[in-house]
Amino acid sequence: MLCGFIFLVLAILACVVLFRKGLLRREESSWNTLAKISYLLILICLPTAGAALGAAYSTHRSANALLDDAMRPALTSRMPLVRAYLNTQLASYRPDGIFRAQDLAKTFIRDLRYRPQSDRMWEPIHRT
Repeated sequence: MLCGFIFLVLAILACVVLFRKGLLRREESSWNTLAKISYLLILICLPTAGAALGAAYSTHRSANALLDDAMRPALTSRMPLVRAYLNTQLASYRPDGIFRAQDLAKTFIRDLRYRPQSDRMWEPIHRT
């Protein structure tokens, strides 16, 4: 609702600026009439777009809050197991316990990298 109102104010300001500068004035009366319809389109489309943007943002925020509330019990109950697992996994990489973020990222993302089968420009597709 707030985004729709903000975009309505922006649409009114845009129409005022367009009117004062005469950017939608045409010589021929038929083109002038069609250009004046642009004011109406601006006043309808901008607030509608703002309302849609606000609705999408509100839906995203609500879904995020719902997911956080739903996952909180599972995360709090499983967190000690996750910490123990990470400590055992990280101890094998650096026994001294000093890690840089770049080292951790390389270690965990290493298996996700794509390795081409050949140096050719196009690789054959093997269907199984």
